[in-house]
Amino acid sequence: MEKMRTLLAAVCLVSCLSGLAIAQQNWPPSPVATFKDGVYSVPDEKGNVVAAYDQAATRDLCLDSESGNWTDAQGNLNPDWEIKDGVIRRLGGTKDLFLKGEFTDFILEFEFKVSFAGNSGVFFHSWNEGDRARGHEYQIIDDANRPIHPQLPRYFTGSFYTLFHRYDAAGPMIHLGYNKGKILVMGNHVELWLNDKLAVNVEAESPLWNCLVSNSRYHEDKRFGHLNGGRIALQNHDHEAWFKNVKLTVLSKKEV
Repeated sequence: MEKMRTLLAAVCLVSCLSGLAIAQQNWPPSPVATFKDGVYSVPDEKGNVVAAYDQAATRDLCLDSESGNWTDAQGNLNPDWEIKDGVIRRLGGTKDLFLKGEFTDFILEFEFKVSFAGNSGVFFHSWNEGDRARGHEYQIIDDANRPIHPQLPRYFTGSFYTLFHRYDAAGPMIHLGYNKGKILVMGNHVELWLNDKLAVNVEAESPLWNCLVSNSRYHEDKRFGHLNGGRIALQNHDHEAWFKNVKLTVLSKKEV
């Protein structure tokens, strides 16, 4: 198995260096994080725990009491979004919606839907440029009627935007209805989930990761590709978008 993983990794890396399209569904995923007795653990390929994290209380970010924690990039009231009846909704304008604070290790769960041909996303380990978030993104788009990137699967919903497309087994998304998303970050271990199915499972700073980052549209920004903490934001991409049951669990690393 390890020889096969090494061979597939080499093939993917050569493809990247050659500027060829990489079929990430053939990229062997990292072991999935586990949860037991209140502790999340990240195993290696042999099942040995290499990192462990305690969880803090989970915050429901769609409560009225949380509305003040969602702002524009400068920390002010954001008129382009509203929180009403447990739903975060994009109203118009161009401003992304930012959660106050910066986060490193966490689990973010949410439900989302977009309008016909709509486009949105959830940023994590990100930063702002003006009113917009920039950085790492859980892609959200109407796959069936997407207005852009029709031949590029790394832009499908549940993909790690511009880097890794979702595994085929994770699709398709529910069109014009609510989908479930989850972002899990533990150190360099990243998992993206779509409707309770693993969509992306990667290790930051790996050879393949670094190669894709260096060839991405954000390669000139040295912050991109490094999970050193950052902001969480909902993308305003000129289309209607709704989010509900947005829940954040902050994790703290412990000794293994």
